Amino acid sequence: MHTEIRSNLKAEIVRRFRSQAEFCKYCNDNGFKMTEWRLSRIIKGLIEPTDDEKQQISAFLEATGVKGKILFKLVA
Repeated sequence: MHTEIRSNLKAEIVRRFRSQAEFCKYCNDNGFKMTEWRLSRIIKGLIEPTDDEKQQISAFLEATGVKGKILFKLVA
């Protein structure tokens, strides 16, 4: 995943939620599976997100005003 996307994701999670676990709960409550372990690895750039996770992250970033989908198209 592109460094800028990871930075934006981390910043928005910190700004809107108290922890990565709370963000994961938000995702799971909205029908997306996301574990804290997996999220932390995605943010650190250790693993690539699945297509579903990319959609989920893009939707979250767009909802916060960051153009996540456009950035993902550049990366894909």
